[in-house]
Amino acid sequence: MNVLLSALRREKAKIKKSKGTGIGRSDVYESSWFAFKSLLFLWDKNKVRQTKSTIEDEETDDNEVSDGESTLTDNDVVKETQEVIHNRPKRKLTDVTPIRKQQRKSEDSDKLDRAFQILSKASANANNPEGHNECQIFGNLVAKKLAKYSPELQTNTQQAIMNILFKADSIHIRQNSSNF
Repeated sequence: MNVLLSALRREKAKIKKSKGTGIGRSDVYESSWFAFKSLLFLWDKNKVRQTKSTIEDEETDDNEVSDGESTLTDNDVVKETQEVIHNRPKRKLTDVTPIRKQQRKSEDSDKLDRAFQILSKASANANNPEGHNECQIFGNLVAKKLAKYSPELQTNTQQAIMNILFKADSIHIRQNSSNF
């Protein structure tokens, strides 16, 4: 509805802009928008119109009206009613948000909280020097590489790595025993 009303306002502005003194009738903009004629009833929707009185007329006899009193005409009643309506204090609008929107906001908030916790943990782990020494990083690299291989190739690769580690251990042990 807002889109239609904005399009109508845009067309109205084009027409108003094209009108002016010294401009011929053929130079005035005519809307070619498909819904323009259908929505013309909204053209002056904010203009105040004369309303009919909904107050029932009280039938009084001319004899009952005293000299000091005057009878009210329909126009007087309408004017008084309009004055009362315009002078009525405006009510404060309370913020009434549907429960659905509140639930959606709380769900979004929960998601943001979880994301923040995950990022906080990741940041703490990144700043932790114990968790990222060279040996551990290399071990993680080897584990990632092994995961890509078939089970048989994984077993053969693990055996080759273990053989290398056993040789390194034996060299390390010989060096430590010769130092004593």
